Amino acid sequence: MKYFVHNSQRISTVYYEFFKGEWDWDKGDRYHNDGSIFLHDDIMYTCGLEEILKNVLSEYDDCGVNLIYPEKWEEVCRLAEKRGGDVKAVTDEAAFWVEDAFENCGCFTILGL
Repeated sequence: MKYFVHNSQRISTVYYEFFKGEWDWDKGDRYHNDGSIFLHDDIMYTCGLEEILKNVLSEYDDCGVNLIYPEKWEEVCRLAEKRGGDVKAVTDEAAFWVEDAFENCGCFTILGL
């Protein structure tokens, strides 16, 4: 992958974690899961994905827990397609993982920094 990394490939903790399902600390969920994919903070910001997420999710918190359902992700992808460039490439790269998350869990969570 060009933009995302797997847990074993992280070189620091400055990554957004894309976690399959609804992340819940109280139910024992923890950070840095092997089934997650990770996007470095620099990429999230410079490609424009953070801006799109803030436009689509009124409660988006770059330091918090952000639940993403299919209809919201579709809007993110629509805006990424319109914008093009790296943000479109990032959403395209995540597509297979996202579809698996939706099929198996119904949603995914973006865990902020």
